[in-house]
Amino acid sequence: MSYIIVFRYLRAVCVLALGLGTWLVAAPLDSAAPLQVTLPPSGQQLATDLALEGWLVTSWNSRIALHSSEGFRGPSQSAVTDAFQVFPRPRVTVTSPLRSVPFGSAIHQAAQRYRLDSSLVAAIVEVESGFDARVVSSAGALGLMQVMPDIAGEHGGDPFDPAVNLDVGTRYFSQLLRQFGGDVQLALAAYNAGPTTVERYGKVPPYRETRAFVRKVLTIYERRNQGSAPAMIVAENSLAR
Repeated sequence: MSYIIVFRYLRAVCVLALGLGTWLVAAPLDSAAPLQVTLPPSGQQLATDLALEGWLVTSWNSRIALHSSEGFRGPSQSAVTDAFQVFPRPRVTVTSPLRSVPFGSAIHQAAQRYRLDSSLVAAIVEVESGFDARVVSSAGALGLMQVMPDIAGEHGGDPFDPAVNLDVGTRYFSQLLRQFGGDVQLALAAYNAGPTTVERYGKVPPYRETRAFVRKVLTIYERRNQGSAPAMIVAENSLAR
């Protein structure tokens, strides 16, 4: 009976020894395995990710119209395709007739503000002042559009400031255009000789300076726009009348 107990005891010892040996062999292998440490992203990586995100948002917003006269419309398939091009195709730009004109951008903005043809306004400026923002006429007219001091005073700004002068001049010309029913020649004549004089004659006054002014403005306009008529209603009124 004692032999059986001894045998069981030895067997248990062997099992424990075998398990301990197995653990001792495996332990160095586990400790030698590299630890998987997750490091926070670097500043450069964050900057790159933010730049990519910003480019995607800007690219998407610049190519998809969110609203139309019929309400919201989802992006078309072509819009979605173009939005995520890595190297977008260059857009075709239309050359503005005022691109090479001094103060062209300011002239265009003032004309758009009062719904005037920007090329016609540029022609008025060219004839009136030759694009000289500091010029003063013998009659006291000031700046690019040669506005009179009383008219410039209503604005309250510096009449020699191109933006102020153009705003005053285009607003005044738009008023004359409405006063004379959209007749560009009469409005130009009134800009030069005054609306009262034009109303008195009922046509372009028979003044050499006024007729020359109207003819020069329209000639410059037609040359710049290759012979097209002003984008306004032009009543039948000939300089020869």
